[in-house]
Amino acid sequence: MSDISNNGAKSADLMNMVSTKNVFTKEELDLIIKLGTNEENSTGLGPARVGQNLGATDETGYSGLLDNEIRRCSVSGIALSDDTNWIFQRIREVVGDANIAYFNFNINAIDILQLTRYDGTNSPEFYHRHVDLGFSEIDAQRKLSVTVQLSDPNDYDGGDLILYHISGDLATANRERGAITIFPSFISHEVTPVTRGIRYSLVAWTLGPAFR
Repeated sequence: MSDISNNGAKSADLMNMVSTKNVFTKEELDLIIKLGTNEENSTGLGPARVGQNLGATDETGYSGLLDNEIRRCSVSGIALSDDTNWIFQRIREVVGDANIAYFNFNINAIDILQLTRYDGTNSPEFYHRHVDLGFSEIDAQRKLSVTVQLSDPNDYDGGDLILYHISGDLATANRERGAITIFPSFISHEVTPVTRGIRYSLVAWTLGPAFR
């Protein structure tokens, strides 16, 4: 596993992201996409929603509200199983290292992994500015957000993960395939519109007692 970097920021500054890479091989990244789009190992791709504590659960098992003005992409939930345990374990290790080095949050679990697909073939897909920390029972426990870049950046245009610092400064996550970006779940961020090709990412959240 390669070293974790916080882009030169001081470790005491909780408003910055940290990043690493070379945690997964190219073959493993391909396998994650396959597992996330295979209904035998996941919920299967469905329309992404906003506000998990809002609206009713539909026949696909997704809850929240459909709002294509805020979020337009497809997601699939990857649950812990014999086939996916290695992914969870790898995420636990890298997030644990980052937490010890930079955040020191009280975390005790990882929520379900989510494969996200932004497909710009017919129209731009995106997720406008938002925070992952929410008000539902699970969302309120989110401490660190994790994004694994699954796609080659040459396969699509747009699709930058942008983080908004409280000072007004912006930070753009590493687009390199296999790059992992970790940041506090209370940080505002967005995924800019994918206008060509397809961008796959794996998203996870560590959980713990609610912030006080």
